[in-house]
Amino acid sequence: MGGIMTNLLEQAIAKIKKLPESEQDNIAQIILKEIENLNPLPQGVKGEQLNRFAGIINKEDLQLMNKAILEGCEVVDAQEW
Repeated sequence: MGGIMTNLLEQAIAKIKKLPESEQDNIAQIILKEIENLNPLPQGVKGEQLNRFAGIINKEDLQLMNKAILEGCEVVDAQEW
Protein backbone atom coordinates (compact mmCIF):
# COMPACT_ATOMS: atom_id res chain seq x y z
CA MET A 1 0.00 0.00 0.00
CA GLY A 2 1.33 3.41 -0.88
CA GLY A 3 4.28 4.47 -2.97
CA ILE A 4 3.01 3.19 -6.31
CA MET A 5 0.37 4.95 -8.39
CA THR A 6 -2.19 3.03 -10.37
CA ASN A 7 -2.26 3.46 -14.13
CA LEU A 8 -5.54 5.33 -13.88
CA LEU A 9 -4.11 7.80 -11.37
CA GLU A 10 -1.02 8.29 -13.56
CA GLN A 11 -3.28 9.06 -16.54
CA ALA A 12 -5.25 11.56 -14.50
CA ILE A 13 -2.09 13.29 -13.25
CA ALA A 14 -0.72 13.48 -16.79
CA LYS A 15 -3.91 15.24 -17.93
CA ILE A 16 -3.94 17.53 -14.91
CA LYS A 17 -0.35 18.63 -15.68
CA LYS A 18 -1.55 20.00 -19.02
CA LEU A 19 -4.11 22.30 -17.38
CA PRO A 20 -3.49 25.88 -16.29
CA GLU A 21 -2.13 26.25 -12.76
CA SER A 22 -5.40 27.59 -11.40
CA GLU A 23 -7.25 24.50 -12.63
CA GLN A 24 -4.52 22.23 -11.25
CA ASP A 25 -4.96 23.89 -7.85
CA ASN A 26 -8.75 23.48 -8.02
CA ILE A 27 -8.42 19.77 -8.76
CA ALA A 28 -5.75 19.36 -6.08
CA GLN A 29 -8.09 20.94 -3.50
CA ILE A 30 -10.87 18.54 -4.50
CA ILE A 31 -8.56 15.52 -4.24
CA LEU A 32 -7.16 16.58 -0.86
CA LYS A 33 -10.66 17.20 0.50
CA GLU A 34 -11.73 13.71 -0.65
CA ILE A 35 -8.71 12.13 1.00
CA GLU A 36 -9.49 13.93 4.27
CA ASN A 37 -13.06 12.62 4.09
CA LEU A 38 -11.83 9.05 3.55
CA ASN A 39 -9.37 9.07 6.44
CA PRO A 40 -10.31 11.71 8.98
CA LEU A 41 -7.59 12.18 11.56
CA PRO A 42 -8.66 11.33 15.08
CA GLN A 43 -8.90 14.35 17.33
CA GLY A 44 -7.07 14.02 20.61
CA VAL A 45 -7.25 15.89 23.88
CA LYS A 46 -4.60 17.58 25.99
CA GLY A 47 -2.93 15.40 28.57
CA GLU A 48 -4.19 17.44 31.51
CA GLN A 49 -7.76 16.61 30.46
CA LEU A 50 -6.96 12.96 31.11
CA ASN A 51 -5.70 13.56 34.66
CA ARG A 52 -9.20 12.98 36.03
CA PHE A 53 -8.82 9.30 35.08
CA ALA A 54 -5.58 8.84 37.01
CA GLY A 55 -5.88 6.21 39.71
CA ILE A 56 -9.38 4.96 38.89
CA ILE A 57 -8.25 1.45 38.02
CA ASN A 58 -7.35 -0.56 41.09
CA LYS A 59 -3.92 -2.17 41.44
CA GLU A 60 -5.18 -5.76 41.08
CA ASP A 61 -6.92 -4.98 37.78
CA LEU A 62 -3.79 -3.25 36.50
CA GLN A 63 -1.75 -6.34 37.34
CA LEU A 64 -4.25 -8.56 35.48
CA MET A 65 -4.13 -6.27 32.45
CA ASN A 66 -0.34 -6.22 32.52
CA LYS A 67 -0.22 -10.02 32.71
CA ALA A 68 -2.63 -10.36 29.78
CA ILE A 69 -0.56 -7.95 27.70
CA LEU A 70 2.70 -9.71 28.46
CA GLU A 71 1.23 -13.13 27.70
CA GLY A 72 -0.82 -12.22 24.64
CA CYS A 73 0.98 -9.46 22.78
CA GLU A 74 3.59 -10.04 20.12
CA VAL A 75 2.70 -13.69 19.94
CA VAL A 76 2.27 -14.71 16.33
CA ASP A 77 0.36 -17.83 15.37
CA ALA A 78 1.51 -18.66 11.83
CA GLN A 79 -1.51 -20.93 11.36
CA GLU A 80 -3.89 -18.09 12.15
CA TRP A 81 -3.18 -16.37 8.83
